[in-house]
Amino acid sequence: MGCNSPRLLRAAAFPAAIVLLLSQAACNAHLPAWPAASLPYEPTASFTIAVLDDRGGTAWPPPADRNHPVKLDADDALADFTRRLLGEMQARGMTPRYVAGHDADLVLQVRTLHRHLLGTPRPTRANLYTALRADLRHRGKTHTVVAYFQGLAWMVRPAEGDMPAVDIPLEALVKEVASDINRAAIGARADEAQVETLIAEIGTAETEDYLRVLELGYTNNPGAAVPALVRLADVENQIIQMCVAISLGNLGEDASLPVLARLHETSGARIRLMALKSILELDSLQARSYVRDVKASHRYRSADVRELVDWYERDDARDWDQRAEGSGAK
Repeated sequence: MGCNSPRLLRAAAFPAAIVLLLSQAACNAHLPAWPAASLPYEPTASFTIAVLDDRGGTAWPPPADRNHPVKLDADDALADFTRRLLGEMQARGMTPRYVAGHDADLVLQVRTLHRHLLGTPRPTRANLYTALRADLRHRGKTHTVVAYFQGLAWMVRPAEGDMPAVDIPLEALVKEVASDINRAAIGARADEAQVETLIAEIGTAETEDYLRVLELGYTNNPGAAVPALVRLADVENQIIQMCVAISLGNLGEDASLPVLARLHETSGARIRLMALKSILELDSLQARSYVRDVKASHRYRSADVRELVDWYERDDARDWDQRAEGSGAK
């Protein structure tokens, strides 16, 4: 299979995961892959963090109509995730110190961490499902961290029997979770000068710029990043538009709803799902009302849309209506 026929990962949801896996490692030369350099944040105080295994209860099941499920969760899956999470935080310039137990400044109780590889009739393809759900406890408050990915992974050098390339969605998941934790509990951000430099590097937003567009979403500086992302939403490049949708969700700015709604209503299937995922991450009554309208429409009959919405809404901790009524939230 030659490099003139790149294989794309069919993203049905999650963000965190960009939709680019090429069929051969040699083809990656023109399209940068994870890990990418992380834009450092302004200095913050050091903190302690614990990642606890709370994965009891009902397991997250893959869809029943998929073939040949292979669970990728080894005993050290959580340890691997934790190492990657700490590494991402350190790459951002934060100074986390890992401790065991419940006495850390930040306690991430992981309730779901699943990766399932499901075979397809074609031996060179596999469906990849990644899901994470956790409670972040900080200063007596709890913040729910949710991540989800469904996609079609092409095998890397299938003749040699290699496993599918799962590092891209896993690295993206870690970056998004780290960004969510930072936004909820730490508040570190990239300064305006760094963001402006990054925007200038994106330029006309060719496909090769997708990592930079994603990086804008991890800056935790919506004032500097959102206007550029809104402009990039009009670029006629589906990969860039998907990254724009992901990044707007990562920044969590409620004013992004009109742009995300437009992407959801007027774009192709992959972009629509990325935009809807980001809308699900906006903590506002307007976003909740929009999702309610989606559920009442024909769009909710799509298995991918229904699976995505249900994954984000199945936990009472994410019941925006209850929280808004009890707290007077926006």
